[in-house]
Amino acid sequence: MVRQHIASVLDINVLEEGRSPDRALSLMKALAANEGRSVTYKTLKQDMAVQGAVAGTDTIASYLELFDRMHLTQELQGWAPPMRSRMRVRLKPKRYFCDPSLPAALLGATPDALLQDMQTLGLLFENLVMRDLKAFLSTYAGLGNELHYYRDEHGLEVDAILEHAGRWAGIEIKLSDTKADEAAESLKRLHSKVASNTAQKNSEPAFLAVVVGRGKLAYTRDDGIHVIPAAVLGP
Repeated sequence: MVRQHIASVLDINVLEEGRSPDRALSLMKALAANEGRSVTYKTLKQDMAVQGAVAGTDTIASYLELFDRMHLTQELQGWAPPMRSRMRVRLKPKRYFCDPSLPAALLGATPDALLQDMQTLGLLFENLVMRDLKAFLSTYAGLGNELHYYRDEHGLEVDAILEHAGRWAGIEIKLSDTKADEAAESLKRLHSKVASNTAQKNSEPAFLAVVVGRGKLAYTRDDGIHVIPAAVLGP
């Protein structure tokens, strides 16, 4: 069904926009291969060239805008406190597909193949959780509801930052619950960094959480960080 949807988009919607279905498919596959990364136009151009497609920066940008408009992909902007921080506009955006079934189909990822490639499965799981977080956030009233990611110059990364009503929350996403400790350390480092700048008067996080792929029960660790299986993720 997903492959048929992609074929329909290429044969109907892309053609109606006066674009090349072959070039669009090559770019989709390049995005799928770089799922969840702040990938550059140069990398996308190189990955498309491997498939025999030639495209310049302006062309790639126009196709990415088209994919966003058609609700195939969405950008995830970088986050930095406070609200007016210049770092927010300096960070390259990440791009996710609106549903992980799309990159799975583009990569030809069968269940058996994914069980042999846990790294790809982990990236698709991250895409799944990002989709759900964005959907949940959209149900909250008010302006300024945003989903971001965090990365600093020292290599500290946090997968998702939720902003709502002037408050923020940090979420790490791990396919394996055995990595909850590692994820919690990243969240605590972020909390410490945000809290250390007293001049900016940054707010305390509403919560910090690790979303994992296994389990049926959510719980709160001794350090106050929630561990939430994706199966029970919800408001």
